[in-house]
Amino acid sequence: MEHKPPTRPGLIFGLGLILALVLLAIGLVVLVLMSSITPLTVIWALLLVSSLGVIGLVLYSLSVLRHAAYRLDRGAISIRWGPIRRVIPLSEVEGILQPMDLGAVTRFRGLHWPGFWAGRGRMENVGAVEFFSTGPLEQQLVIKTAGGGYAISPQNPNRFLDRLAGLRGARAWDEAEPPAPPPAPAPRRAGLWSDRLAHGLIAAGGLLNLALMLLLTARLPTLPYRLPFRFSPAGEVLLVGSPRQLLVVAAVGTALWALNGVLGVLLYRRPGERVAAYLLWGGAAVLQVLLAVALWNLAGF
Repeated sequence: MEHKPPTRPGLIFGLGLILALVLLAIGLVVLVLMSSITPLTVIWALLLVSSLGVIGLVLYSLSVLRHAAYRLDRGAISIRWGPIRRVIPLSEVEGILQPMDLGAVTRFRGLHWPGFWAGRGRMENVGAVEFFSTGPLEQQLVIKTAGGGYAISPQNPNRFLDRLAGLRGARAWDEAEPPAPPPAPAPRRAGLWSDRLAHGLIAAGGLLNLALMLLLTARLPTLPYRLPFRFSPAGEVLLVGSPRQLLVVAAVGTALWALNGVLGVLLYRRPGERVAAYLLWGGAAVLQVLLAVALWNLAGF
């Protein structure tokens, strides 16, 4: 039997957040296009790119929310949360903690807004908990196992608990003619949210690119009207251009950092491809250093 979580509050809040971010992005586009190039322009552009990234993340989360479900079968509780599947055999369930039994959340890493909880954390009286819920803490149930807990929020908690009690009371997983065993639970690998090496590599590329942009925009007002960009073997100038064209080089670095970031996330989710993801993110950081050296030779900043 499938039990759906209440999704309306999370969907409404998420759509409102997207609307606010779209309005912010439009305002930032106007500021970037109408202002002269200064270090402040780079900060506005960075905020614009960040707002677009957050919009994409919220849209993905809303898609996950619409298809979230909990299923009670004869031998297991199954959680479907976007691409994540958790299968918890009933024989491993030590108990279901209700809101009055739960303590405060002492640590949480993931995404959370009114009507949406997704991530990992720790909870008093439980320990490590994975959150797959849409309700506030006072409406959540926690499936407690020896390895930790799973926070869920079925739309009708009483119906869910009654159905679970019936399955556990009948010991449906341990009959004389036992049914086929439930699927083995998916291995709980450390996810991207808790991978500090991944965070460090992605952040290093972004911070290096930001520093490159800020240095370049601070240097632009001091450069001559025209700069030599290409020389012959004899040292003659073959190509000159505006100093603003240097921003194209830095912008290419930003685009490649973003592209490597997305490709790395996609690879990271595939078994055995984490090293390739690390190489992509690390390569994006090294690229920013190489671009800085090239711009140093052209602009001398």
